[in-house]
Amino acid sequence: MVHLPEPLASFERVPLLFDHPSPLHLLPRLSKHVEKISPAPVQVWIKREDCSSGIGLGGNKVRKLEYVFPSALNDGCNTIVTTGGVQSNHMRQVVAVANRLGLKTVLVPQNPPKSNPEAYDVSGNVQVNKILGAEYTKPGITLEDAAASLRSNGQKPYIISSGASSHLYGGLGFARWAFEVVEQEQNLGVFFDFVVVPVASGGTLGGMLAGFKLADRLQSSSSNDPAKKTRERKVIGIDTYNKPAGVLEASILEIAQRTARLIGLADGVVKPEDVVLDTRYNAGTHSGWSQSTAEAVRLLGRTEGIVADPIYSGRALGAILDKAKLGEFAGGENVLLGNKMVNLIAYGDSGQSSELFARPIFMLWNSFCDKRLLI
Repeated sequence: MVHLPEPLASFERVPLLFDHPSPLHLLPRLSKHVEKISPAPVQVWIKREDCSSGIGLGGNKVRKLEYVFPSALNDGCNTIVTTGGVQSNHMRQVVAVANRLGLKTVLVPQNPPKSNPEAYDVSGNVQVNKILGAEYTKPGITLEDAAASLRSNGQKPYIISSGASSHLYGGLGFARWAFEVVEQEQNLGVFFDFVVVPVASGGTLGGMLAGFKLADRLQSSSSNDPAKKTRERKVIGIDTYNKPAGVLEASILEIAQRTARLIGLADGVVKPEDVVLDTRYNAGTHSGWSQSTAEAVRLLGRTEGIVADPIYSGRALGAILDKAKLGEFAGGENVLLGNKMVNLIAYGDSGQSSELFARPIFMLWNSFCDKRLLI
């Protein structure tokens, strides 16, 4: 298990991860490709959040929920109410965790798809959520409306916002993640000059920023190696939402500063300039993706045998490849993809699947899990 300092070590946590850190390893064949396009030597590494937990098909949200669910349990709730897009990975993982803890879940989906809504209603995460037994509200219902309806029926609901990022403890899971990375660096004898992570609601990046601030400070203060005292890492978020300028950055900063205070850092340690959000790769919409993302997903699969989703990890990897080509990693040697590794089948018919890879998976899933049998 990862060694954590106080007060981070003392926060109440529901253990949902495996009892070892998620794997972190070099992508050697992909890195050889990067050598051909980059003016500076770059080694690309990956931390496997698809291998972090056996709950709800895995992914990054489980780390957040480990610290969020204790509040729900302490509140004495019996039903979780949460929201997200129709194919939200967050909603799927909330349902799975709630089931593990003996709670019911009511889902309040947002932003129904404009194209092929029938396919979305029986595929991907919607299908998984129904297998898991989640209840769905009618369209147009708010979180508060759903919670009020449950209370009127004698239930005790607990609301978790989309992505769990706005929760008081929503950043702690990835502050912990940062300490995992630092320990793995020490074991591997490397230092990650750049950490690149896809960003949606901001809790993952916000938690990372706070965690690395504390971890790197502690390591620097205890090291006799001058290089470790001066070497700095840069954590870069890759926007996946295309929100108005400054909105997501402000949310990330608030989460990072809140988390920093919780884990014992003074106000002002996390500064606005620490929030680096690259908006060049969002394709103008959350549900779409660019040709560079599709090429990055194919490259990872064909060089390393790892299949990434096109919305989060695929975008972040596409950004890494482009940044390497543009020389934006100059002065650094090791780049870590802080992937989310979400549910691939959620993108089975999102309008672009046939030109990439997901439609066969969508068809296979639906043939295996016939909606007449499971819903």
